Amino acid sequence: MSNLSVPAPSKPGLWHWLLRITGLEAWFQQAPAAAHAGREERLVLLLALPGTTRATRTAHTTLLTNALRECQPAIAASGGAVVPYQPGTLLLTWPAASDSTAPLTAFYFQLRDCVRRQAGSPTQPLNGAAGLGWAAPGAVAAPRQYEPAGLREVAGLLHESQQIGSELLLAAALHQRLAPGVAGQCALHVAFEVPGHRYPATVYRVVAQ
Repeated sequence: MSNLSVPAPSKPGLWHWLLRITGLEAWFQQAPAAAHAGREERLVLLLALPGTTRATRTAHTTLLTNALRECQPAIAASGGAVVPYQPGTLLLTWPAASDSTAPLTAFYFQLRDCVRRQAGSPTQPLNGAAGLGWAAPGAVAAPRQYEPAGLREVAGLLHESQQIGSELLLAAALHQRLAPGVAGQCALHVAFEVPGHRYPATVYRVVAQ
């Protein structure tokens, strides 16, 4: 009897090929609706400035808050909400309607440009990660209403964004919902050690604007 040989995950090229043709991680991220009965699916965008430490956390929080204040009217008009999260980060959510995925990426770049103006630097980077989460409807401002697993996954993607110096990473399940024109601006990236992910994480890097 011949044995079936499975390629080891130490070969990134094989993982790129396998995950591209199967959409494996996107399938894992699509939890059955029954598992989230009574909750609302949300788009989640988590932002942080690179190099945030205990010494710089206050300054970074202030910079993100000022940028958010500048963009707040447009975010509110789109149905977006700010969710209290860890110091030094900014967490935004939107209803997961099919027409709200493209504005999510647009708002990332709008916030990045606001951060650059506030910082007085045209090259100031802003790390970001976007994915899907679930929350109790009508209580989006309370972090305890969000399922921890979804936030951990997005936080893991933010960590990966900081490690590789990417501006914005999208979870595979979110990338599947993008319009073809927007999805075409993304490049596949496979990461092998991402907090909150039990397997090599298939994510997509949004091309900088």
